[in-house]
Amino acid sequence: MKRDKLLAVGSLLALWLAIAPGCSTTQTVSTAEQDRVLAGTNGGGTTKKTTKPKPSTTSTNETPASASAVAYGNVDNVPYHHLCPQNYTGKLVIHQMYVGQGDSALIRTPSGEMILIDGGESPNYANVILPTLQNCYNTTKLDYIVLTHPHSDHFGGLLSLVKDNKVTFTDFITGSENMEKGEAGTEFHDLIAKAKAEAKGTFLDDDKKELGDSTIKDKDVDFNIVVANGDVLGKGAVAAAYSGQYAADDNSISVGMIISFGNFKFFTAGDLTGGKTATGAGHPDIEDTVAEVVSKVDVYKASHHGSDTSNKQAILAKLAPENVLISVGAGGKNISTFMLPRKMALDAIEALPSVQNIYMTSQGVSADIKDWSAYKKVDNLGVKDSKGVGSDIIVETDTKGTSYQIYGYNYTSPVFKTTAK
Repeated sequence: MKRDKLLAVGSLLALWLAIAPGCSTTQTVSTAEQDRVLAGTNGGGTTKKTTKPKPSTTSTNETPASASAVAYGNVDNVPYHHLCPQNYTGKLVIHQMYVGQGDSALIRTPSGEMILIDGGESPNYANVILPTLQNCYNTTKLDYIVLTHPHSDHFGGLLSLVKDNKVTFTDFITGSENMEKGEAGTEFHDLIAKAKAEAKGTFLDDDKKELGDSTIKDKDVDFNIVVANGDVLGKGAVAAAYSGQYAADDNSISVGMIISFGNFKFFTAGDLTGGKTATGAGHPDIEDTVAEVVSKVDVYKASHHGSDTSNKQAILAKLAPENVLISVGAGGKNISTFMLPRKMALDAIEALPSVQNIYMTSQGVSADIKDWSAYKKVDNLGVKDSKGVGSDIIVETDTKGTSYQIYGYNYTSPVFKTTAK
């Protein structure tokens, strides 16, 4: 058994090194090697090729601009497919990394700026983020790090990156430095202290004027922060977000923004809350107020990993996304605690007329979804029919923001045309 484990680890390392630093297609491993490594990391079995979802009515028949190379890793004893964009020059790239039951996305702008939004569950997730920076983008420099809120499945991986000086960064942005030492714990405060010690801390509760598009600056891409700390751009504070001095629910103070390039728009908001769940559990409703200041986007990253604490009708209707991403784990705490995504949220997204496809980093471990065949818009990028397997998701625009594609393991989407909004 020990020998088999060593062989599996060796195979993973060899594959990882094989694609560094540029992730060229000429370095993609063979199907036989893919199967062998997956068998070594998961005790047997292979993944199946995905079937492509029905193209959008706004898609074209253009040949895909690029595809994604493949390597393999292991998170929470779950094998996952690591992807790299092949040709990102002059394009906007949104790289939703598989970090198990957590959230972490790299944004690369056409001018080369790198923005990291969240960092996964624990310091170990630096072992996903750092190699992705190095092997896919040939850098360890980040222009901005954004922490959406002080939960460990979002800030954990940042601890090692920032505290251990594994990356350099220009600014660290989060809602507030004054979080209660509850779930955030001392690790969050250590992270903030490190950022402040380097004079690299922007806290969005210091000056409400920092909401909007002035905090993250890029010559091609607009980063419009529309919500942070329960404050909504142009609307002020949502009273339900706080109970006394501290947040009523740490998720409700998530940082949310619209990222725009040309006609392309993307919305992401951490674990932003939207009211009661299917069981009647109460959560502050921040989404309804945010819905008043947002408009149609092309791609929406579902909040809170597809939980029914979020993703309610009002904000979905206003965003009217064409494609939806869900970052959700196939192991770890999602088995023992969270059990996401939830039926109420997925039903609402599936029923939205604008939505063409729902892309998930894994099938997750849902507490109340028993029949996945009911979800015709879901495509897990090659892992839909393989429980316990994860995949990165890459959204890549063209050089003008007039179209975009989505990539996953064994998958290239149609070319989706963008329109002025």
